[in-house]
Order: sequence, then structure tokens, then C-alpha cells
Amino acid sequence: MAKLYIDVDKIYNNAKRVVEISKQQGIDITGVVKQCDADCKVAKAMVKAGCTSLAVSRTRQAKKLKNAGIEVPIWLIRVPAISELEEVIEYTDIVLITELKTIKEINKLCIKKNKILKLVLMLEIGDLREGFYPDEELINSVKEIMQLSNVVIEGIGMNASCYGSVIPSIENTSKLVSVGKKVELVLGRKLNIYSGGNTTSLILVKDKTIPKEINNLRVGESILLARDLTYLWKKPIENTYTDTFVLKAEVIEVKEKPSKPIGETFYDAFGKQPNFEDEGIRKRALVSVGKVDFLDDQGLIPKDKGIKVLGSSTDYLILDIHNADKDINVGDWLEFEITFACMYSVSTSKDIKIIYKERL
Repeated sequence: MAKLYIDVDKIYNNAKRVVEISKQQGIDITGVVKQCDADCKVAKAMVKAGCTSLAVSRTRQAKKLKNAGIEVPIWLIRVPAISELEEVIEYTDIVLITELKTIKEINKLCIKKNKILKLVLMLEIGDLREGFYPDEELINSVKEIMQLSNVVIEGIGMNASCYGSVIPSIENTSKLVSVGKKVELVLGRKLNIYSGGNTTSLILVKDKTIPKEINNLRVGESILLARDLTYLWKKPIENTYTDTFVLKAEVIEVKEKPSKPIGETFYDAFGKQPNFEDEGIRKRALVSVGKVDFLDDQGLIPKDKGIKVLGSSTDYLILDIHNADKDINVGDWLEFEITFACMYSVSTSKDIKIIYKERL
């Protein structure tokens, strides 16, 4: 069985660094734990490091955190479905939301259960995922929400660098603030939360260009892995670790084989037509994990030098080890750092044993 080593202490360190640089500009950090399936040890490390709240994308994850005795507010950062509102009200404290119809249904249930739910209204700033659009839709919705007895508009938020790959900027974060000020005029009071995005918004924090009104960021990747700002944006947060989640799997075949398939090719098992370069005979290894475990094989980074990920099938990872800096044999175990793209699959695979590394 493959193993996933989670270094809780390094995650705590990463969270503490993110909290420290953000606090200098009056920004609270909501630690996003959806990608590790709300692992309770990871969640508690984030809280210990100073995250003022935690965020999930599934109500079962919120339930998991509540049952673990975690007392900070739990955000649901995926817009809720009407069919799951019972669980939303039971296990979450703050909900990102974009639909007036859903808000009215929440209010009805909250009245029945004698509860109040806090809302963060999401504004579409161009990434084209969730968000009220155009701006006037959000303002007009506020006027109706004000008439509801058991929901409270806690704040306003935005999303970037996800579906549309839109970069968080002075312009789009300032737009969030501008719309937020209009909301405050309608409400006749200040908003408690201006949530200015996710990990990539930390670039504005590092550059000290984020608007002073932004007082919250929802951060997962920079705490859990710290890879995106380090390797994609070339703006690392100092003294953070990228080897926080390490997958260890066993080599089950080592052979010298042609680098290009032999015979006529068509589609692979996943409906794709991969291209293969003819590099002659190469030494290859099969490893005992596959797409069912990690989803995206390009999200695996071999820790040993000279190893190249060629691809994968449902149950196999295929490596080129021709130039590996050590001799690799059947029965050896290889280690891989992982990216955000494959973290959820690795964290939830029933065929991967989780082992925690804790020293603090």
C-alpha cells in the first residue's frame, strides 16, 4: 500500500508565515482545508498558527471539523445547493453565496431552526466562476436580503486565479472595495469582511499593494504546499516548505523498453491521443499507484533526480528512470512531492495510508 506522509509541523510553519505577513496589513487568514479533505490534524495546525477561521467546500467536511471540536468559524466556500441547506445551516457559520433564491431558502430554514447564518456575497470580477454579475445585481439583492430576518450580510468577496486564470490586481480588488462601499450605503452599516481572494492575492500582500479595506484572504495552497508562489509566480513566501505532503509508492516493474509504442495507435483508455517521442530504448519503471489515486500524474514531482514522469493508467504510474542518479529496482520505494491538482485524490484514496509527521 502506498503511503502519504503529511508533515503537520511544516504546515503549521507555512500557516504561521502566511498569517504573519498578512497580519502586518490587517488581514485575517481563513485556512482552506478542502483539498486535504478537511484533515483534522492539518486544520488544528492552521488554527494553532493563527488562522481565524477555516474553509471547506463540502458540508461533510464541515461536519468533520465540528465533530473534532474545532471552534473557529467554518466557512463554506462552494456556493451551496438548495438540496443541502439543512447540513449547511447545521455545520457552517459563514457561507459564500451568489443566488437570491438560495438565500431566501436559507432564511426559511433558519427561521424553523431558530438560527442565524452569515453570508459573504461574492462579486464576479472576471474569473467567470461564482459571483453576482453585473454589480447592480448584487446591490439590488442586498435590498431584498435586508428584509430577511435570519440571515446577515457579513461581507463581500471575490475569486481569482481559478477557472478563468484572472490575476488578482489593484484594479479588481479595488472594484471589490468600491462595490462593498455601495453595499454599506444600502445597509447603513460597515461590512465586517472584505475577502480579497485566495493564495494568489498574497502577491499583493507581499508587494504591499492590496487595498487597505481588504481584511480577509482564503488561503489553502500557500499553507498546504507553498508551491504556486514559489515556482509559478517566482514570489515565494520566505521560510516556507514545499515538501509537506509526500507520496511514497513501490516500484513493481523495471525494464528496458522502446520509448514509442509498437504498432498502430488510436485513443488511450481515457479517450485521449497522446504523442510519444522516439528516444530509443529507455529504462522504465512501473509504480503501484495510478490515476485513481492521484488523478493528475503531472502533479507528482519525483524527489530523486533524473526521474521523469511519462504518464499513467488507472493503476500504474510510468516513469523514465534511464538517467536516475541512483539504481532503482523492483521493491524500492520512490517519493514524490505533490501539487494542489492531485492533493484531494491522494488525500482521499482508500489505497493510500496516511502517516503524520509531528514533532511539536
